[in-house]
Amino acid sequence: MLETLVQAAAIPHRKEEIITLPELRGVLGATEKRMDLVIEEPDLNKTMYIDVTRTNTLAKSNQGLLVTDDAVKLRRRAYNEMKKDKYGRYHAEAEYSGALLFPFCLDANGSFIPTDRLFNPGVDNRQAPLGKGLAPQAGLRAVFEDGKAPQVGQLEISVEEGMIQKLSRRVVADASVGGCKLLDATLSEDAATGLLVNQTYALIAANCILLSAQAAVQTIRRNVQRNTRFHL
Repeated sequence: MLETLVQAAAIPHRKEEIITLPELRGVLGATEKRMDLVIEEPDLNKTMYIDVTRTNTLAKSNQGLLVTDDAVKLRRRAYNEMKKDKYGRYHAEAEYSGALLFPFCLDANGSFIPTDRLFNPGVDNRQAPLGKGLAPQAGLRAVFEDGKAPQVGQLEISVEEGMIQKLSRRVVADASVGGCKLLDATLSEDAATGLLVNQTYALIAANCILLSAQAAVQTIRRNVQRNTRFHL
């Protein structure tokens, strides 16, 4: 979905680009690293490394923590661990290329994690997890005006939501001359942007739920095949 928005906005980009450090390329035992989406952001005059990943706060490994933690802390912990992993894995390559590392993180059902102290206290002091990689403030400045996420109720929207909204606004602005033609109705720029944003959210959720369900079914199949003579 992100690639579709980037294409529609006519932003230069590359998919599945190899970002392995030059001195490690071709070295026996070295792991080749690829970035899901690389964007040449014209507003920043900077390259953005976007790595998309999902976590599953309902997984058994996470649910075991409910004995001592409530559901909010559980979700926060899963999100922060995912961020730590991404910064730790790709920060050297991003720094070498002068790129902005942007982990695009989702829950198993496609939901976003608000940039609020309730869920992600690390964003409050704008420090990257484990001190590695580029500071989250750089990502906030790239997405939001003045580097501050707008609030919905008591929570600030996630950086991932901000990225989708920014790309959607650019798509509509590029296409709207006297109104944007969508669904056989002339919509204002704000209305067209909102429609595109909401449909993108729905597509992301649908794909995440599908992938999560497929992974669960595959796991059950493997267990059944290993432990019984019956197959699903």
